[in-house]
Amino acid sequence: MELKTRVQLVWGVALLLAGIGVFFVLPERLAQLKAAGRTDFFILFTRLSLYLIAVMLIGGGAMKIYTQVSGKSAGEDEPRR
Repeated sequence: MELKTRVQLVWGVALLLAGIGVFFVLPERLAQLKAAGRTDFFILFTRLSLYLIAVMLIGGGAMKIYTQVSGKSAGEDEPRR
């Protein structure tokens, strides 16, 4: 396995784990915001934003892992005939 491929695979795993980590840490952080007396709109906006970031991290990491393992570049389709 080439160095570039190995680095990209490790980067994909790191993105995936970061996204999963956000899902596990988020309820604790939201409880801290609620205890600090933040408004409901602020907590809702923060929750939606952080869940969106987590989904994007997981999706990006999974896509990077898939492209490195399958050998295809991103956006590459089947060859035309």
